[in-house]
Amino acid sequence: MDLKKSRNITRRNFIKASAITVAAVTGANASEGPASGPPATEKNISTTKTLSASTGRVSGYSGEGDWLGSAPVIPDADITKTLDVDVLVLGGGHAGLLAALGASDAGAKVAVIEKQAEKAFEGNMGRYGEDIGHVNSKWLIKRGYGPYNTGEIVAEFVKRSAGRCNPDIIRLFVENSGPMFDRMVEVYEEYKDLRKANDSKVERQNSDGKTEVYDFSNVMGDDMVINQTQKGVNPKDYPIVLGGYKTWPCNAQFMGPILRKSARISASVLRWFQKYHVQKTKDQGTDWYYGTTALVLTQDSSGSVTGAIAQDSAGKYIKFNAKKGVVIATGDFIGNQEMCWALLNECREWAERAGTKKEQFVQVGLRNGQGHKMACWAGAMIEPAPRGYMSLGAGTDGPWGVGPMLQLNGEAKRFCNEAASPQISQIILRQPKGSIRLVTDKKYMKSVVIAGLEHGGPNYGRPEYYEDMEEDMKKVPGTGAKGMDVRGCRVAERDGATVYGANTLEELAGYLGYQGDLVKTFVESIKHYNELCRAGVDNDYGKDAKAMIPIDEPPFYGCVGRMMWGMKPFMVTVAGIMADNKLRPLNKEGQPIKGLFVCGNTLGGRYGLGYSTPFAGNSIGMACTHGWLAGRFAAGIRGA
Repeated sequence: MDLKKSRNITRRNFIKASAITVAAVTGANASEGPASGPPATEKNISTTKTLSASTGRVSGYSGEGDWLGSAPVIPDADITKTLDVDVLVLGGGHAGLLAALGASDAGAKVAVIEKQAEKAFEGNMGRYGEDIGHVNSKWLIKRGYGPYNTGEIVAEFVKRSAGRCNPDIIRLFVENSGPMFDRMVEVYEEYKDLRKANDSKVERQNSDGKTEVYDFSNVMGDDMVINQTQKGVNPKDYPIVLGGYKTWPCNAQFMGPILRKSARISASVLRWFQKYHVQKTKDQGTDWYYGTTALVLTQDSSGSVTGAIAQDSAGKYIKFNAKKGVVIATGDFIGNQEMCWALLNECREWAERAGTKKEQFVQVGLRNGQGHKMACWAGAMIEPAPRGYMSLGAGTDGPWGVGPMLQLNGEAKRFCNEAASPQISQIILRQPKGSIRLVTDKKYMKSVVIAGLEHGGPNYGRPEYYEDMEEDMKKVPGTGAKGMDVRGCRVAERDGATVYGANTLEELAGYLGYQGDLVKTFVESIKHYNELCRAGVDNDYGKDAKAMIPIDEPPFYGCVGRMMWGMKPFMVTVAGIMADNKLRPLNKEGQPIKGLFVCGNTLGGRYGLGYSTPFAGNSIGMACTHGWLAGRFAAGIRGA
């Protein structure tokens, strides 16, 4: 397995035809397809009947409604151009870009279909995020972070998913993410002169709204950030073990300039890194078809995928024949209301109980899951429920980042082991309706420095953020019921939070919204917690002794957290197509579909119950790694 050695397309809107058996797919962020034409036929489609008249749901899935529909058909007569390539990549985001790099590195002739216009796409790279999680790259090891035990990391991912991921998919990522990142660094360094010419004077607004000029010609310089906690900890002492879970300092954070004045700021410079990987693929002969939306996969009589049909910005159809393989890197389905409502079963149930309606249960304008649907039309299956999405954080984290501080529910009672971060979001859903409060005292830094490296955890990779947070914390006492917006010390987004300070617990309870008898309950809860802390044993929930820090020294601090009742899917979905250890989609019999590969958020087997982080940045890291591998697999490199 280790290779170190070697917006929606309207359904039933296409003209009926019988010349091609197809299965539809889209580009990186799926766009609207043609809006005219009679309904497509279901004849000759290599898939089972999608909707059962007796159940009103797609066969094999518990969600309601016909979210899948039938694959459209494009007639031969409408094809205006036919192009032959070795590897066809659908989507040019994190995964698609690396698929193109991996395949072109292997000497394959590659085409990338990207639905965004070139100017828009190259302007923002069509990508999100700022950190690339990976394990045991030369870049990390040179800085003292690793090598770490890859099997131990794989086991941690599997544990966090409660065994609902595919260990081979995780293993592909963990074992190959280091070589993948080293290849990215190698390509970036290759364009040193071009970077200097293009990116040494970049105008950008700072946190005051003023335009300043930055040098972004070397975003991999000595000040490059690695997500870490616990100042002065030997990198060899990782992983951090807290609440029964392990975390490692395994990522590169493209956090950009230090913007210190704002409590909420994002300054990712990742696109100044990835733009040269796009250039490398072009220099290796890859053709990028911007403003072009992939519509359908073509299959031969045996069901093997042979290419795809796309539509350009002028509305003309182009047929791509892919001699070696097609890679689906089309992202998730967070923007598809029907798919979210039908497939995110558990999330939908919580939303319905809180009064959320179907029409509210979607993030409009984002990826529409067409890649998932078209893989299914080709015979693949999406992993079973419950299906996850990216829900970050654990209750409330204040400006301190996700950590082991005391959390109280709407009834002012403690309810969990706060050190077991991966569990808390689900536990919160099972609390009485109301906000979650986080409580600490003068010793708040003792909790911060022992926290793990969860996504949203405190990050000493940029110590200036700790300095800013502590500077703001000194100003909190005396702000009363208004509180103060304190700059955060976590990951790149650096989200802050309103912190309240008081000299008595009763006073703090009022600032946090507790009234009447709940003030007494609040004080009693903290008194009981302090007794457990002094005993050194959490007989209630089993929190680590080192995290049992009493709240007994004023000033006392607190934050009001978010309650997840009525929430809808956030950011991205992480439920994808089931695949084997060569990233080939599997049919209902567990057999791979030939000629087809899947990666990024279209790939399943990664998270199971929902996004979880033994190290930050693993979503982008997986997209890049699985994309790189999918491109190599499609080009014919099979690995050890």
